[in-house]
Amino acid sequence: MNKIEYERLKLDYILQTHANEELFGQWLRKFFYLNSELNKEYDSIYQSSFYVVFYELVTAGLEYSKKVFESLQNSENHEKKEFYSELIGGLKILKLLFSESEFEFIEYKRHSCSHIFQNHYEKRITDKGKIITKRKGKLIDKLNKEFSETILKHGFERGFDEYMTQKLYPKITKLYNGLEKIKMQYNRN
Repeated sequence: MNKIEYERLKLDYILQTHANEELFGQWLRKFFYLNSELNKEYDSIYQSSFYVVFYELVTAGLEYSKKVFESLQNSENHEKKEFYSELIGGLKILKLLFSESEFEFIEYKRHSCSHIFQNHYEKRITDKGKIITKRKGKLIDKLNKEFSETILKHGFERGFDEYMTQKLYPKITKLYNGLEKIKMQYNRN
């Protein structure tokens, strides 16, 4: 690789890093906004978006946050280090608020909100004739039974939506306040 190609790749990496940071910030703002709005009033459109945003933040967003935090270890940017440390802790807590079967149901709801068809939650035959009876190592029948139990326990899907909001709202609000406190602490100077 010549020097020009190397510099171009380096610039692309820097630009991609900045773009990812902006996109992640937008995702967080959407998360906090939806949390606030759903606490005020149930809205099925906001709820659908919330499933997507919540699931992505506590999975891919958590991994992204860990990578950013790790890259900051030798940095003098104390604000960013504290911010990501607080965020990582908060996202871990949010994910742990739900049982394994509840989290799988949240993932299902996330998929239902962002895909037209849901064929990975039913037994199926592939084009090559292989019969699929598991999703992520778990029997599909068992998964669907747990989904039915979750829905019945909470009074159908809206009941689970409201349960999720009630469970998450105070924790997300606490996380938001912690992150804002960090930003204010450093922006005073």
